[in-house]
Amino acid sequence: MRTIAAALLLVCCATNSMAQTPAVSPPAPTAAPASCAELGPAPTPPDGATVAPALMAAANQAYQTWRQQVVAGVECRRAQYNALVDSMNATNAAWGASFTAFCGRRTIHCDNAQAPNASAPATPPARY
Repeated sequence: MRTIAAALLLVCCATNSMAQTPAVSPPAPTAAPASCAELGPAPTPPDGATVAPALMAAANQAYQTWRQQVVAGVECRRAQYNALVDSMNATNAAWGASFTAFCGRRTIHCDNAQAPNASAPATPPARY
């Protein structure tokens, strides 16, 4: 009788410890623009030695407009890059936590070669 009770107790405890835990989802990534505007070609500067003042003013205005578009494009791409880095870091953290929990189970043996970051670069990309 004691053997049966001990076996039932063992099965109950083993069933609870083997219960699946829900997957760890990484946090939502930082919002970034879905797409960035295409950048047009740079304007060609006029020959400063011979250009008329009105043409120089028009060329300068075209340059300023182009420059503002390029700065906005760079900022848009920077936001996309930073959102991607944030998403990668959050995913790495969630994956690492899940792997640590997996390796923490008594019946599982893990070594460093199985770790999710074993083949990752030593330093994650920097945010800009």
